[in-house]
Amino acid sequence: MRSLEVVPLLLTPICHPAPPGSSGDVVRISDGVSTVFLLPEDFAAASDADVRSLLARRAADSPPR
Repeated sequence: MRSLEVVPLLLTPICHPAPPGSSGDVVRISDGVSTVFLLPEDFAAASDADVRSLLARRAADSPPR
């Protein structure tokens, strides 16, 4: 199972990492193949399985490179 990279981001300045301890404005989650963006409250409510399911669907929906 791939590890997940979770990065809270700020919208201003656009897409800068949030300060340590901050939930940021949006959360970028990547498994190295796909990336999804969630609101912090949606990320907090999602289980690991939920997030991995979103990433798998994103990978399936993406055109081949």
